[in-house]
Amino acid sequence: MQPAFESLSFKEREILGGFFGVYGHKEQTLAEIGEAFQIKENSARKAKNRALDKLRKRCAEGELGRWPSVHAAIREFQRECAVERGDLGRYTVPNYCEEIE
Repeated sequence: MQPAFESLSFKEREILGGFFGVYGHKEQTLAEIGEAFQIKENSARKAKNRALDKLRKRCAEGELGRWPSVHAAIREFQRECAVERGDLGRYTVPNYCEEIE
C-alpha cells in the first residue's frame, strides 16, 4: 500500500496522511487540513475523496489488485473447512475487499 501512497502528489499524500494519521502524519480533521492548504473544509473533503479514488485505482492496478480473487479463494477454503468440522452456523468471514472493490 505504501508504494501506491508514495506515488500520489505531495498535496494528496499530505491530505490523506493527515486525515488518516498514517505514514508519519499527525491525524487531523478536514477543517485543519483545509486551513493548512488555505481551502475550505468542503474542498478538503473533495480533495480527500479524489485522492482516495486515485489510491484505490493504483492499488487495484498493482499487487493489491489480485487481493479480491485471493480473498475469495481463502473464503471458499475456510467455508469448506467449516463444513467438514460441522460448524458452518458459526462461520463468518469479514469482507476485507470492501475498501478496494
